[in-house]
Amino acid sequence: MDTSNTRKGRWLRAPWSTIPFLLLGIGIVGFGKDAEQELAIDPGDWPHYGRDLAASKYSPLDQVSAANVDQLEIAWIWQSADYDLLTRNPGLYINPNYQVTPIKIGDRLYATTNMGQAVALDPGTGIEQWRYDPYAEGLRARPTGRTNRGVAYWSDGINERIFLGSGQYLVALDAATGSVLADFGEGGVIDLAVDSDPRVTTYTWRSPPIVVRNAVIVGSQAMAPNRNWQTAPPGYVRAFDTQSGELLWRFSPIPGPGDPAIETWADSSWAYSGNGNVWTMMSADEELGHVYLPLKTTTNDWYGGHRLGDNLYGESVAAVDVETGDRVWHYQMTRHGLWDYDPPAAPNVLDVVVDGRPRKVVAQVTKQAFVFAFDRQTGEPIWPIEDRAVPPSEVPGEVAAETQPFPTHPAPFDLQGLSIDDLVDFTPELRAEAEAIVSEFVYGEMYTPPTLLDDSPGGTKGTILMPGWVGGA
Repeated sequence: MDTSNTRKGRWLRAPWSTIPFLLLGIGIVGFGKDAEQELAIDPGDWPHYGRDLAASKYSPLDQVSAANVDQLEIAWIWQSADYDLLTRNPGLYINPNYQVTPIKIGDRLYATTNMGQAVALDPGTGIEQWRYDPYAEGLRARPTGRTNRGVAYWSDGINERIFLGSGQYLVALDAATGSVLADFGEGGVIDLAVDSDPRVTTYTWRSPPIVVRNAVIVGSQAMAPNRNWQTAPPGYVRAFDTQSGELLWRFSPIPGPGDPAIETWADSSWAYSGNGNVWTMMSADEELGHVYLPLKTTTNDWYGGHRLGDNLYGESVAAVDVETGDRVWHYQMTRHGLWDYDPPAAPNVLDVVVDGRPRKVVAQVTKQAFVFAFDRQTGEPIWPIEDRAVPPSEVPGEVAAETQPFPTHPAPFDLQGLSIDDLVDFTPELRAEAEAIVSEFVYGEMYTPPTLLDDSPGGTKGTILMPGWVGGA
């Protein structure tokens, strides 16, 4: 069975959790009126994490350029609202790893905090217009949190809503006032740790939801409490009605009975394996009605002896129907994942010309420094993708995939694999030290599998992955 392709039917990180808003000393960027949730976006707005549902991350504003960027000055600094929680919670640890990308609609800038608060700021002054505090509201107890990357916005042209993940809750706020909207879910919130699958008992997510048409769609962090566990719930992707909070659909990245993809899991290992979640951002083609999901590694990240086979739909990009949640097509970019090489970013929705022909494309960047490009309606590759042999595993019980897909175009954007020739050679002494260090590890071409720690004389300390598994591309 060919499991690769199947068709069915920063803004700024600051050490003190602050957001400097930069304006030109020679002029101020103009701010438009409230933008509706539509394809036409006011040039001065940034209403989605990646500016638009296509995740273009591109602004048409041209006031800042290479010619004058050196004239930028700090206009204001906003300190995270989390620090105000210290007054009520002495000794509270405030995570300084602040990764939020604020969104801007009209005269408001919206952001979250690592503790699950939300704020609306005046873009010109940085003054808070409102703040949502889930602890003062009684939704959550003692403040906790890690990183939180932002909010999502919805409007029907009259009403405006802000959606955010706060702990295990999806919260709906009035965009103008920050008030909780009681007509959404249960008193304005949905407990995402409550699911019809009894294996789901906890929930966290750090990325913003995505709003497509009238659906607010959420992913999740890894569902296993420990990344080394072999079992976990599937990392469900869920869609809720933007006004009522009603569950519209739930997509499972782990196949179940009746899905031919279970053939890619030996010994019915799909029944107890989990994760495959969307931990990063999603994108969409609103007109086509497709949401594009970058799916994570299945349990667990670096060992698969308990789940032999290609393990669909792990480490795939999948297009799902926004109205039903049905899978339209998918492509698995890493088979039988052993490297935590899940896609780290939203697929980019592009209109490009290929060989003189206009093409509607979705392109997924990967941790391996590849760009996989597909027809976003059918999932057919835009350029050929080759199956190439990769190294076998030496770990007892493990069986690595014999081949992995390699795009023939575009070219990789970073080093793939590691050889002696790649080591630093600024001086003979540095080169000798580098060779001595890597001699203690297994290394080689990309997709060299993980190895066991060997403390015996001449043994190795594991495998060097190149590129590494830490997210970002």
